[in-house]
Amino acid sequence: MFIAIEGIDGAGKSTLAKALEKSLSSSKFKVYLTYEPTEKFTENLSLLEKTGRNDPLILLALFIKDRINHVALIEEKIREGFIVICDRFSLSTFAYQGTLLKGLFRDEESWIKWMENTLSITQLIPDLTIYLDLKPQDFEGRKKKENHYEMFEDKAYLESVYGAYMKAIGNGILSRNFHVCDASMDKYSVLECALSGLKSKLGLNV
Repeated sequence: MFIAIEGIDGAGKSTLAKALEKSLSSSKFKVYLTYEPTEKFTENLSLLEKTGRNDPLILLALFIKDRINHVALIEEKIREGFIVICDRFSLSTFAYQGTLLKGLFRDEESWIKWMENTLSITQLIPDLTIYLDLKPQDFEGRKKKENHYEMFEDKAYLESVYGAYMKAIGNGILSRNFHVCDASMDKYSVLECALSGLKSKLGLNV
């Protein structure tokens, strides 16, 4: 079983991933926790340095290359009977890198279709995507409290990323099931929301 956790920066994805791992492990499930981009992604950044980090197509290609290698590991763990939880997956690429590419297409429908087809190359679709819904305006409050969020664009970019996530969820893109949780809740309430999604969408007894 493969579960992806998605949302804009600051939504609490890593916190929820660790909490889910602990909760499922205590219920005697075998759990493997992973994340994207992987550590190997940094090995490819020299190519970006040569292009000045301004080529969104190269950036997209590097994320896909990283994912192809990552998927082999995820599929191995699934075969071994693990529930795999991934902090970010294809939907993050759709939202973040897709937003940078959107202006290259004649219309939104063409953009969505191309991005979905391109990101489906790995042929691994999450059984459930838990989306932590944090509004862009709420990100600023969290950003002031923490200093580790890697936002590399302005507020307008973040709003476009959020819109891309909403578009993907509304169109059922890159996941078999979506379960949305309000990320403005406390972490215990977010965990309860996520667990309810595992019960209702995947039938897990947790």
